[in-house]
Amino acid sequence: MVQKSKLIFPEISWGIKEALFAVLVSIAGPIVASIGIGYALSSISSISDGYPLMELYVLLMSFMAQIIMLSSVWFLAFHNKKLSLNKLGIKKPDAHLFLRFVPAAVLLTLLVPVLYSIGISLLNMNYLQPASLPESIVSNRVSVLIFATMAVFVAPFVEEVFFRGFIYPAIANKYGVIVSAVLTSILFGLAHIVAANAIIAFFIGLILVYVYHQTTNLLAPILVHSAFNQISVIIIMVSL
Repeated sequence: MVQKSKLIFPEISWGIKEALFAVLVSIAGPIVASIGIGYALSSISSISDGYPLMELYVLLMSFMAQIIMLSSVWFLAFHNKKLSLNKLGIKKPDAHLFLRFVPAAVLLTLLVPVLYSIGISLLNMNYLQPASLPESIVSNRVSVLIFATMAVFVAPFVEEVFFRGFIYPAIANKYGVIVSAVLTSILFGLAHIVAANAIIAFFIGLILVYVYHQTTNLLAPILVHSAFNQISVIIIMVSL
């Protein structure tokens, strides 16, 4: 009789070592990239059409961080292990499960920053208000459009593949779902750098893990993540 695997995600062939390596690369990579990009831009006195250097720096760094995360997953999961997208949880969606969990999850993610703002106001901790986009970005419509495109289409896919598709199952197989959900959400929060944004991202990360766990399909948290970012971007653009 064949013994049933006790692994929560028996279909994946990577483990905690690969997950840790990917996290370290996602931290060190942007740091190295920031030095290189900063040095290159500092030697340029002006950009064609008068495009401000700070805007270009912020956009390039955001893009590089996404590329580094996706590249680490590709190398560790696809290049080394010869896996398909199905192993990362990207598969044909179950319409019933999506309709049951995705809309409710979107509402919950939108509720997180609202409750957070109310909480810090009641505690008189306004210095922990979420950080807005840099002035160098919001002052330029083209920059806002580029940033919006990345936030709505690129970031949700890359971050869900990295955190929920790659990191989460590796930790879950080693330490269990609850520990993995918390650790993955902490890492997801820290990726947003600013303290207030990190706290909000942590709770949103928990919601995204729950959606993935219930639907067993990475497309579900990708949709929730994208919807949250899209609504946030619309609010930002309307306020300009």
